[in-house]
Amino acid sequence: MSKRFVDKDQEIVYFNDTYKKSFGKTIPIVDAKHINKIDSRKKTKHVPTSRDVLNDFLESTSIHGLQYFGKIDIKVGTFGKILWTCTMLTGFLCLSLMVMQFLQRYNDNPTNTYVRSFYNPIFKAPFPAVTICPFSPISLQRRLKIVDGINIPENMTEESVLNLLKYSHHITLPFTMKKYDEIKELKALLDANQWTVSNFLKILKPCEDVTNSCWWSGERIDCDQSIKISHTSYGLCCSFNYLLEEYVGREKQVLVHHSMDFPGLNTKAYILQKDRQFEIGIQPTMIEKPVGLYHLNKEKKVVPVCIPDSANTLDYFPTYRYSNCYANCRIRRMIQICGCLPFIYDHLTDYYHIKPCEIDGLACIQDNSMDLSIVSDINTANFTCSCRTPCEDVNYEASTNSVVLMKTQSSASYNNQTTGRAILKIFMHSQVFMSMETLAAADEVYLLASIGGIFSLFLGCSFLSLVEILYFIVIFGRATYSRRKTKKRRKKTKWIT
Repeated sequence: MSKRFVDKDQEIVYFNDTYKKSFGKTIPIVDAKHINKIDSRKKTKHVPTSRDVLNDFLESTSIHGLQYFGKIDIKVGTFGKILWTCTMLTGFLCLSLMVMQFLQRYNDNPTNTYVRSFYNPIFKAPFPAVTICPFSPISLQRRLKIVDGINIPENMTEESVLNLLKYSHHITLPFTMKKYDEIKELKALLDANQWTVSNFLKILKPCEDVTNSCWWSGERIDCDQSIKISHTSYGLCCSFNYLLEEYVGREKQVLVHHSMDFPGLNTKAYILQKDRQFEIGIQPTMIEKPVGLYHLNKEKKVVPVCIPDSANTLDYFPTYRYSNCYANCRIRRMIQICGCLPFIYDHLTDYYHIKPCEIDGLACIQDNSMDLSIVSDINTANFTCSCRTPCEDVNYEASTNSVVLMKTQSSASYNNQTTGRAILKIFMHSQVFMSMETLAAADEVYLLASIGGIFSLFLGCSFLSLVEILYFIVIFGRATYSRRKTKKRRKKTKWIT
């Protein structure tokens, strides 16, 4: 028997030479498509197997490397399949490690700060509050004025009272590290005159002794109307443009801060010396952060990046500021340890009905000053302080300059100055200021683009590859179901026959 090979679209028909002799002609080669068309009614519908579907997927998928595991014209062999398996596993391992790093970065939620504009007009920036705290010894003139007409304790002389008054504002500092033996004598003096610590200090260093003349925008203004007594962590001071206390019910040191900031221990301070003109050029920077942005802190806890003023959680301050938050923590800690608040929080004790600390309570504050001087986040067994920056904030950078006042100074603005006085000049350093915006460095778009790039780098697949896989799963399941259904039908037909 001989064979003839024809085109693959034709069916091979075997024939015997004897038939040619018997019938006088050769049996023709019939086109396979014609035969299939004739016998299509007799043949059963072909149902692809699961393996057929898998091979078709491996040959056509866009994921690199999988086609070498299917039936292709190139003979890969066992070694080739092992090589490609190792290659794809290595790529998948690198992919997993990098995806985990990007997910961790996304969960940490880092931020980037961008400059929105360098040329914001300076009138849009709020002028800072300026607080002056006199640390120099109390003048003899003021001490003589106080001693005149007061009750002097029996065991004290007028001279000893004058010496006591000279540094009384240092003795009463809440956060002082130095211990003063004169505190008992001061207590006797206050008891003899029925003074509270706050009333005594207001008499000791009133703001009219701090300022001689005040000027604003080149015009002279009334110091008594513009400079008000203020409560700070450095004792009783005098402030210009300080608004916080109005919203709560109601060597000099210079503090420059936001008008709604409590002048605390972490406020920038400068020393003002006598017989000098001290100039401070203010350069504001406005920073805005998005509300609702969170990140992981050092303790691996999810905390907000910033606090909006509308979500103020402070117990004793009407507006959320960074310094106000730590001052709020100090207040809570003082109440917890000593059960009272020193005179620097008098504007809060009246409004919130908290017991004020007199000399005995003030001694408790001083003894625990190390524990009460909270300027950063702390977490102890029974006390926690964690502060965030406000979502809208203004930072003030200052450039300073100090020059000696000359006796021949001819400036008409300062012709009334006296010996031992100083001039403080505060101004905006530039006509424009910078505004900045803080945004999330790893948002959803960043995560999607990063993971997509990693999959493309190591596996050569994309979003369409994911659609292919889902589509393959559907086709594979349908083929498996159809195959099982056909087998059941055949078994049933055979059993009936």
